[in-house]
Amino acid sequence: LGLNIANSFYIAPYQRGYKWASATENDPVFILMKDLIESWESGHGEYYLQYITTKRNRYQDTEVLEVIDGQQRLTTLSVMFCVLSHILNDEKANITRGRLLYQVRPKVTAFFNEFIYGNITKVLNSDWEAFKTEHPEYNEQDIYYLFHAASRINEQLLKLSSTDVNPINSFGQFVMKRVKIIVNNVKANISCEKIFSNL
Repeated sequence: LGLNIANSFYIAPYQRGYKWASATENDPVFILMKDLIESWESGHGEYYLQYITTKRNRYQDTEVLEVIDGQQRLTTLSVMFCVLSHILNDEKANITRGRLLYQVRPKVTAFFNEFIYGNITKVLNSDWEAFKTEHPEYNEQDIYYLFHAASRINEQLLKLSSTDVNPINSFGQFVMKRVKIIVNNVKANISCEKIFSNL
């Protein structure tokens, strides 16, 4: 974001919702976390995630990077940093807070702000049935996947073992400093929706 003088990543309404499952070892959330943890444990210098495609744009009078491709990964990483921050009880660890403007569906944006960036403890200390009973307004497919992604990430982080005094902090530092996302920036005269449909 800093290199592009942008404040946030913007997920536009033409995008599909968040659909990364996390129930089994073959699901994308589990695989992403497993790959990151294995890279951290092996001591690799750097770990590269797949490309994302963005375009510098404006949304509500602020500079953003509109995400054309890669929103599932970015969303999962945002959830991961919120979980890390919660486990470490360290707000500085949450480098993604407020950096993802998720405009696909209004309820998802509200859920993200209230229970991912905000009170993630409520998600991590509850099961889906109890949560949706207490908050029926959030009984939506995208929110179901976000809720379970946070829970799965929390489980995987709490299982970390290492010779470090604080392996979770060490892993968080590894992801912040050594995990790289290669960003393809699209030129201004090309329509984001056209690129999205072509991708």
